[in-house]
Amino acid sequence: MDRAFNAGLSREFNERRDIDNLFGGNSVYKIEKRQRAFKEWYEGYFTDRQFPLESTTYIIENFENQGLPIEIVGINSAAFSFDDQDQGKLIISQRCIEEINKSQRADGTLRIGLIHHPLSWLSEIERLPVRAAISDAFDLLLHGHLHGNEVEIAHGSSGHLITIASGALYQGSNWLNVANFATLAGSDLTVQPIRYHDSPREIWTQDTSLFPNDPAYAGRFFVQRRRKDTTGALLSIEGTSIEQILTADNLSGGWQSGLFVAPSGKLIYTEPRLCRKPQSAALEFDETLDAISISDFLECRKSYAIDTRSEYGGSTLLGRLSTEMSLRGMSYFSGDARTLPNYKKKLVESITNGKK
Repeated sequence: MDRAFNAGLSREFNERRDIDNLFGGNSVYKIEKRQRAFKEWYEGYFTDRQFPLESTTYIIENFENQGLPIEIVGINSAAFSFDDQDQGKLIISQRCIEEINKSQRADGTLRIGLIHHPLSWLSEIERLPVRAAISDAFDLLLHGHLHGNEVEIAHGSSGHLITIASGALYQGSNWLNVANFATLAGSDLTVQPIRYHDSPREIWTQDTSLFPNDPAYAGRFFVQRRRKDTTGALLSIEGTSIEQILTADNLSGGWQSGLFVAPSGKLIYTEPRLCRKPQSAALEFDETLDAISISDFLECRKSYAIDTRSEYGGSTLLGRLSTEMSLRGMSYFSGDARTLPNYKKKLVESITNGKK
């Protein structure tokens, strides 16, 4: 960033329309002059890439990993970075984000955004609409600048965005050296924070402070990869694999430990069949018309009351739903009605009278 070109430049805008007009397809002076040296280095080092002068967004890479299409997009938050008083003054432009969102990507592609500054540093004039546009356009957003590990989830109209902040890694930093290892299996994202110690020995270890309540000190999240048809309408969202559900016992009270185990050591589990009709009409069940999937249940904003007979798997279903909610980053409350005094008293009376 060449600050010598800051003289005479302004980043004060009266309305968002002025920002959008600035990014109307022509070269932006703030980028062209002040980031010229970076552009030359970037395109010289990555000979197959272009650093744009007319936009703050650009495709870095498209590739596949084990059959999963991945798209990595750069977001130039330094375009309006002038000095040490940048917080609350940076500009990205909603128009630039929406152009990326309109671009074609393969069905189920995982789109990752790379940006230096956190979104909280954006100018108030465009912070909210840019946040919404990024939430709709990306599945994961990775940023730095704050020199600390942090993970947050923001919900958008097309799903939710997982934002991962990482700390400093450069030698001699005055800030704590921290980083994150992330593993994606299906739609299940595991984030393992690590930190560096220089005394008494130089070593990288687990950072137990970010997710202290997890047995492995890792964060576990559900990534909603968008699947779209040719009209762009949202069709469905990737579901969590059964294998992940059965091995995530620390997320839901350990209900998996109550399942039967086959001689091979494999847990015996069958997905519950949820039906819109009452159990008395089970023989009239129509798979097409009456079935409700776990995903349908969790993605619907309606309220449900689930009725099941004793020993029909109600507790297992509760654990299954709790695990799925945890992996998706959702909040939930789980309670046992038998712990309620009046309910417990009536239940005991009912059982006692039944025995007589």
